[in-house]
Amino acid sequence: MDFGDEDDDDWDANELEALEAQAVNNYAATQQRTQGQKSNHALHSRVDHAFEAYDIANDHELLAEKKRLEKLVQDKQGELLILKNNIARTNAEHNAALEHANATNKYIREELSKQLESYKDKVVRLETDVTFQRQELKEAKLRALQVGKTQSSPRASARYVSRLNGFPSKNDFEKDEFEPDLLSRLSPRKRRRTNRNDQEPALDDFDLAEERSRTRAAVLPTAKSQEDAAEQTMDVDSPSDQPTAQYGQPPILPREETNGSVFSDTSGIKTDWKGPVPDVLVVHSRVLNCVTHNGIGCIEALMQVPSTTEQHKGSIGQCLLLMLTTQASGNSSESLTLALSRFILDELAAQADDTHFLAALLALLDVFLQTFVEQVANLITSHESSGTTSIARLQDLAVRSMGPQEVSLRALYLLERTADGLDRAIEPCTKMLGELNTLFIRAILLGVHDNVMRIILVRCLAKLATHTETSDHCTDLLNPLTRHLDTDHKVDENLVVLRQTIVQYLYCIILYYKDGLDRLRKSRDVIPRLVRRLSRELDVLYDIRDRTQSMILIRMIVKIYHILLQDESNATNELHWRSPEIKAMHLTTMTRILYAEESDGFDSVTQDLAMELLEIAVSPEEGNDIYEVMGGIPSE
Repeated sequence: MDFGDEDDDDWDANELEALEAQAVNNYAATQQRTQGQKSNHALHSRVDHAFEAYDIANDHELLAEKKRLEKLVQDKQGELLILKNNIARTNAEHNAALEHANATNKYIREELSKQLESYKDKVVRLETDVTFQRQELKEAKLRALQVGKTQSSPRASARYVSRLNGFPSKNDFEKDEFEPDLLSRLSPRKRRRTNRNDQEPALDDFDLAEERSRTRAAVLPTAKSQEDAAEQTMDVDSPSDQPTAQYGQPPILPREETNGSVFSDTSGIKTDWKGPVPDVLVVHSRVLNCVTHNGIGCIEALMQVPSTTEQHKGSIGQCLLLMLTTQASGNSSESLTLALSRFILDELAAQADDTHFLAALLALLDVFLQTFVEQVANLITSHESSGTTSIARLQDLAVRSMGPQEVSLRALYLLERTADGLDRAIEPCTKMLGELNTLFIRAILLGVHDNVMRIILVRCLAKLATHTETSDHCTDLLNPLTRHLDTDHKVDENLVVLRQTIVQYLYCIILYYKDGLDRLRKSRDVIPRLVRRLSRELDVLYDIRDRTQSMILIRMIVKIYHILLQDESNATNELHWRSPEIKAMHLTTMTRILYAEESDGFDSVTQDLAMELLEIAVSPEEGNDIYEVMGGIPSE
């Protein structure tokens, strides 16, 4: 029993050791697990700290990237805004240029159409003149035949006596018994054409031209008016000597009858003389070629110019010497023209009394200006002699009371052609416009009783307005300028052309001056006078035979009147209609145009503008009443 107890004790000890060892192992495992948990916790903490640091860094980068992108978006939006502004400005400039080009093209088309109409009228007038001259020539030949029957030659009288005595001559068998003796002297070619009219000897074209040239001096002064006779003797190669009465062309000018002789040679130079002193010197456009290629012939032609004073001989001699010197040096025709033009401008500044010689110089300068337009125009604008500019001298010649009227007209024509020659040159146009004295303009518009001179002056102002920027002179000129729209004198062709030219000048003020439209709207004279002119044109429209020019004037007034009123407020328009008479005229004229018959000749554009102008002046209720009374809107 004792041995068994010892074994139990040993087993208990071993079991205790095993339990202790297991406890130690469990403790070690627990410690190991604790250490692992601690290390895992530390690792997790480090990982969490790393993730937090990464998130913070990532947030900073994202924030910086966001700011960068926002700044980039702002920059792109700014660039886009700049591009939009540039595109809008470019479109506005393009539209303005397009409108200006359209207006210019429209103006050119209107001018060309008016020139075409004037040329057609000129052709009709020339055909009428040729028909008249042929009729006069036929009547002269018939009178010659009648005279030949009663007063024949001695040989014809002898044959007539022999026939009476019963002894016919040999020639009597070769022709008709009652044929006059005049036909026996005709050539066979002419005699063959006599069968068309037994009572009239036929003439071919060359004989007709020769007979017309021989009888022109005797037929024209007695058969036609002085103005038509002057037109027949004018030079057909010079456009300045053939003015017409159509709008856009120089009107018909009164010309004094030429009593002297006419010299013409093959060199292309023609001189007209009135009395012993030169009246006008007309040189063809071919004169420069004649001087360049055939200078001696030109000099010989000019040497035949008569002169009664030593001053004229000296001036013409200097001109001839200058021609010879230029020809000998081999200069071009342009340099010759500029030299002669400078010489003529000096002579114009020196001459003060001899109006006939001044007219000759002006005519010669006019030809040079038409040959080299831009060069001579710039020379006239910049030239100064004896302390006086050429523009001022031409103004003085235009308003002078002494001498023939042709000096004034030619001086004004030179001013107009000078303004036309300064095309697309702002500085010379501004300079010339500044040199045009306001007193000179008012003297032509109000003091001179000649509509032709007024037309030339207004055309000159309109041409200068197309290439100048200032409009300060317009305010002082609107009253005297538009006064001719308000006159009720006897209607003539030149007065109608003057009114058309004035309206065209007002349109140029609106189109080319920046503040031109505001100046016309602020004027107290422009709109009332336009309304009165429109009303009076409608009153006399149905009483005149040719309504073409009046219809053109009515359309022009309606268009510019619509431009002046379309963007204005009702209060501003009421200021223009401060007179009840003016507003009544406005309502009446617009209604008459709007409800005119188709046979009256009003186009649809004019009637549409009239309807808009009528709606500006009345309220919608009043407009409905008018439409109801008149039978509705015409377009419906």
